[in-house]
Amino acid sequence: MIGPFDTYRIPPIGVAYGKYNRKPRLIVYLSAHYNNPSHPNINSLIDKEEFSVSYVRLDDALQIVNSLEVNTSMVTTDIVDAFKMIPVKPELWRYLGICWNGFYYFYTRLVFGSRSSPKIFDLFSSITCWIAKENYGIRFILHLLDDFIPFHPPDEADPTMVSMKLMFKRLNVPLSPLKTVGPTFVLEYLGIIIDSQLMLVSLPEDKRVRVLETVYTYLNKKRCTKRELLSITGYLGHASRVIPAGRSFVSYLIALSCTVGPLHYSVSLSKACRLDLLMWFYFLRSWNGVSTFYDPKIVNSCEIELLTDAAPSIGFGGYWKDEWFASP
Repeated sequence: MIGPFDTYRIPPIGVAYGKYNRKPRLIVYLSAHYNNPSHPNINSLIDKEEFSVSYVRLDDALQIVNSLEVNTSMVTTDIVDAFKMIPVKPELWRYLGICWNGFYYFYTRLVFGSRSSPKIFDLFSSITCWIAKENYGIRFILHLLDDFIPFHPPDEADPTMVSMKLMFKRLNVPLSPLKTVGPTFVLEYLGIIIDSQLMLVSLPEDKRVRVLETVYTYLNKKRCTKRELLSITGYLGHASRVIPAGRSFVSYLIALSCTVGPLHYSVSLSKACRLDLLMWFYFLRSWNGVSTFYDPKIVNSCEIELLTDAAPSIGFGGYWKDEWFASP
């Protein structure tokens, strides 16, 4: 018997490091298999559909900035030790144990590694955003788990920041001073820089270089593991947030990764795959990482009156408002 529990679970633990800041974080592996049908892992008992989460997108932020127009002011803030704020039912503690140096510990707060934790905390964050809108007059606010970003016209910037801090203080929710930024016109959000003065989005230079170096590494390789291929698609998918047209050159890589099962299995990098990577290499080498905002308004093609066509061995051409272009 361990403490008050006659039955309990002690899953494996590990340490995950932040990709860039290398900050360590303890992970409880609640998906570990026990090779025993009568002992399913904890995550397999948590319904995927019930605890699925739809995260905020970069497009959601850009849509707000577009609606508020030039010089939209932005603030970002982050909750300290967010998961530690949400208690776990006492009857579940016995399933959330770890063992270290001969001692047993049981989680009484949300666990990193549990399938249900992100959804449960997201509900808390959603309620916080509702309070910000209804009780503090912060009309435009998004959240990504423990990260919050309100948007406002320039003349409302300082009052909004004061209201945000007051709200979190009254809710007894601690904020990270190091991760509280603004009001500002230029803000990094979801790994992308938003500039509301110039109405531009950009990929930070260090990330552009990192993606370029990663693509170059695999240009001439004939094979790689599924894990490596998914890593490449992750980098390129992030770059596609700034260049939506780049998504066309990521879909084939994603489909290719689905041709094998386990992450350590080898994947053959076809000629078509390497051509897509070559396109990214040439593009990233000359691109400055900056893109304009895309207007979310959908316009019928008949309103634009733009006609294009292409034919093998001949070339392509287009016509628009009494102007035309063509090239082989």
